[in-house]
Amino acid sequence: MRWIVTQYRTVWNDLYTECDEDTRDTLDRKLDLLQEKGNLSNRPISALLEDGIFELRAKEARMLFYFGEERDVVFVHCIIKKTRKVPREDIELAKRRRTEIRAGKVKKNARPN
Repeated sequence: MRWIVTQYRTVWNDLYTECDEDTRDTLDRKLDLLQEKGNLSNRPISALLEDGIFELRAKEARMLFYFGEERDVVFVHCIIKKTRKVPREDIELAKRRRTEIRAGKVKKNARPN
């Protein structure tokens, strides 16, 4: 059974449309694998950053997400990474958004493109 993919507001869609075609193709392939393997995914599909926040990587694009309780993958923050590591403030923002969703303050939106 495939994992369901949702997003905080339109974070995936917003960054995805900014990416070049090669990056979008890589994101599509990795997203498909993530939906198949879910929380059993690891590099090169996904990597744990910190405290249950993971990243899906494609070139400079980093799509930060967490695994929900009902076989869902929730993308909460997406960036074009300009430094070696994902900046601390981006990880913290992803954690805050996860907290907002879990508290019911923000609803998850439909699956990314």
